[in-house]
Amino acid sequence: FFVFANQKPQFSKFFAIELEGQPFQKHRTIYDYAVPSDAEYDFPVALQTSEKYGIAFMISKMGHLFIFDISSGKTIFSHRISTSTFFTSTSLISSAGIIAINTAGQVLSISINEDNILSHIINELKDVPLAIS
Repeated sequence: FFVFANQKPQFSKFFAIELEGQPFQKHRTIYDYAVPSDAEYDFPVALQTSEKYGIAFMISKMGHLFIFDISSGKTIFSHRISTSTFFTSTSLISSAGIIAINTAGQVLSISINEDNILSHIINELKDVPLAIS
């Protein structure tokens, strides 16, 4: 998968493009995502994927974390995790998550809680088809 996000005051979109086969066949997912009202001029600075879960972790300059399902493009989770700017992140293979560092020197390890993810999708997002996939 090739994933990227675009955030502007008028719209915010998550893109996932899968290339497979010879010749390449493109499967594209484009999904609008909600941006908090205080983050109208915020923008993505890090985007890492987890092959194990089929998700993408996106961190914005203002410290917002978004977790997307790659296949559908739907937002699984979003929350502000820092008031400081993030300047680097990388995949964390041991937890199928990410590790990120902000300008305050905080190192954050972000991963999926396997015991709670399905109940979150079913009960909070009310999206049974996403939970099944």
